[in-house]
Amino acid sequence: MSEKFDWSRYHEQHRTIELGKRSVRIATSHPEHEGDYNGKTVLLVPGLTSGTAIFGPFAHRLNQIGYQTVAMSHDRVDQDCKEDVMEIAEQIITGEIGDYETTNLSIAAHSLGAILAVKGLAGRPDIEEYVHNLTLAAPAGYGGVQFLRGATESVLFELAHRPSTEEIRNTVFDALRYSMAANIQLRGRIEEARHTDIIPQTKELLARSLPIMALVYPNDRLIRREPLIAGLENAGIPVIRVISEPKSSGHNAHLYYPDQVVAEAMQGLHELGQRGERA
Repeated sequence: MSEKFDWSRYHEQHRTIELGKRSVRIATSHPEHEGDYNGKTVLLVPGLTSGTAIFGPFAHRLNQIGYQTVAMSHDRVDQDCKEDVMEIAEQIITGEIGDYETTNLSIAAHSLGAILAVKGLAGRPDIEEYVHNLTLAAPAGYGGVQFLRGATESVLFELAHRPSTEEIRNTVFDALRYSMAANIQLRGRIEEARHTDIIPQTKELLARSLPIMALVYPNDRLIRREPLIAGLENAGIPVIRVISEPKSSGHNAHLYYPDQVVAEAMQGLHELGQRGERA
């Protein structure tokens, strides 16, 4: 079991950005000293009912190794979410978001966020050309998504194995606030994720030479491992890393075990780099 995350050492700036009739909450964080910044920014796109807190420990770990991070929470998941993701990405590229200048933008998307990121990038080649790589963590859109039973099992499993109650308090509060603001119908959203297929858009992005890798979490009760891997392979994703430890990570491994997930992500980026891609 990992050590309890020290939230007192984690500092982030929160903003709400108005996008027409919609609004998006973002949390920006970076290395403590500008000299430690490597010029790389990661846009973090969460899944269903998740706010920015879901990425807290993961973002902090990335900050420690030189990355600036921008976690977003799309306020209306049922209306044009992919446009929200692309708008935030564009504002990072143009320097409107972020304390430090971005010379290298990556996107990491979790669960339902993978559908939004892939669809968004496929429809915005003008944004995609500035993205150095895309990481899909326990992604929806490739098969294996369970219905409400899977979601319930996922929550209960993670509550039983959580390494700290501090993360739970932050993320549950954030999810409740987010859910109420968005007026989400969970049944409809999970059912939609079950039937959404982003394999064609993924193949299109790979054909444009966008480096893509996927992280598969162990004991994920919400997205079954075997169908997910089959879908990722069908899409032609060149790097698929199955996280083997800890086995109790569930659907939100990046929240509970950020060190292990960041290490796997860095290994995946190294593999993409060895292939001569822009990672």
